[in-house]
Amino acid sequence: SFVVSYLTTTGDVGKNPAIYIDAADVIHVVAYDEVNQKIIYFNNQYGDFDTYTFEAVNYGYGTYNGLTMDSTGVLHIGTYSENLGGILLYSFDPDNI
Repeated sequence: SFVVSYLTTTGDVGKNPAIYIDAADVIHVVAYDEVNQKIIYFNNQYGDFDTYTFEAVNYGYGTYNGLTMDSTGVLHIGTYSENLGGILLYSFDPDNI
């Protein structure tokens, strides 16, 4: 049977998630927080899932999301904003959250 982990428990948070499992079996999830209109990112690198918010990415980005990690472990996120006239945004974390 499936094991369920609740990443969010209140509000309209977690729309259109994208999931990536890296070579170390760390699970990475990016989704759209409708309440705050921001992209949220989760990973279980240290056991339980930690939550991060992309403060620089705001105002409706995240209608659709995708993510991957390169061979050096840098996370890359692509997101499309249906709310802002079809803007496509690319973001990455050189500090590896």
